[in-house]
Formats: sequence, structure tokens, C-alpha cells
Amino acid sequence: AFSILLILILYTWFAEKFVLNFCKEIDSTLETCATEILEEKYSQAMSTVSNLYDSWEDNDILMSILIGDSSVVEPQKSIVAIYMSFKDENYDECLVTIRECQGYVHEIIETNRTSFGNIL
Repeated sequence: AFSILLILILYTWFAEKFVLNFCKEIDSTLETCATEILEEKYSQAMSTVSNLYDSWEDNDILMSILIGDSSVVEPQKSIVAIYMSFKDENYDECLVTIRECQGYVHEIIETNRTSFGNIL
């Protein structure tokens, strides 16, 4: 019983670390992209958006497993919308969607961080 408990605790700790680190990375990338768009550095922003899209595509299945499909649906739709808006050169819409996506990412961070409120 102790071994199973230890395995569950380790799984929870590693899963939380991965989710929080990945979400912070996504949030940082979104902020960089927004800054580049505001500064009209569109070629750099395109590279950032592509990296964001690729990073999400590489990790969305693992995120779905760790935090559940319902938690990743909205950020996934937002990231695709950011990518498509940027390709269409609709920068204002892109900025709005970036801020929306940051809200979803912050919600994931708050709901997956170990805290007294989340334990109860």
C-alpha cells in the first residue's frame, strides 16, 4: 500500500511540475508574440507563433492525459485561431485571441497548482 501511495504522490508531483512549466512557457511565448506584434516585428512574431503552435501540437496529448480533455480544448482552439489570424495578417484579432488564450492558460495554472483550496 505504501508503494502505491508513493507512486501516486510522485506521479502527481511530476504531472503538476510538467503542467505548470509548460503553461508558463506558453504564457511567456504568448506575451513575446503580443509584444512583437505591437512593435510591428511581424517576421519575428510569425516565428514565435509557429513555435507556439508546434510546441502545443507536440504536447497537447500529454496535457489532455494529465489535466483532462476539457481543460485543453479552449487553449487549443485559441492557439489555432492565433496561428490562422496571424497568417491572415489580422493582427488586432490575433492580439485579442492572445489575451484570451493567456486567460485560459492562467486558469489551468491556478486549477492545477497544489494549494489548500485545491486539496479540499
